[in-house]
Amino acid sequence: MKILIILFYSSILLITLNCSTQEQINNYNKIEPEKFEFKVPKCNSFAELPSKYNGITIGPYYPEFNIQVNKPELLINNDKISPAKIIGDEVGIESKIVYSELAKRAEIEGSVIIEFEVDKKGSTQNILLIKDIGGLCGKNCIQAIKESKFVPARLNTIPILTKYRIKIGFKIVTFTEINK
Repeated sequence: MKILIILFYSSILLITLNCSTQEQINNYNKIEPEKFEFKVPKCNSFAELPSKYNGITIGPYYPEFNIQVNKPELLINNDKISPAKIIGDEVGIESKIVYSELAKRAEIEGSVIIEFEVDKKGSTQNILLIKDIGGLCGKNCIQAIKESKFVPARLNTIPILTKYRIKIGFKIVTFTEINK
């Protein structure tokens, strides 16, 4: 019983300390929220991202990670050869490539270059990684090339084996690029 009485008086005391007059209560109810315009800071990397901006704590920044697949380049110069075509175009390969979590966390970007052959049936073989940027990007590109199918190159309507080089770009989209 004594505890209840103490709690009751202490709550009354807290109320009177916080709102000592009816005028303060009325003024508190009339306060309108401030209009606040939040602009995203322009940053080029995770290191530049402030943890606070205009007094507001910013949560983690999750940038976009883009993969750009260029058209495969035929390594034999012959006007009579019609080059192999990717089934599903470059987007077909692009959709199979994964920007690995390791590469994202390490902010790895750049280009992977791969050479490969397309056989008479349109399958890839002899895949060779020419340039890698690390973070499992090269491995993921090789896997995507292995899974891709092509319409084989032709020499006078006869399917032939041809060798290609392809460049695959990995890019992190920064705040600056998003705010343009």
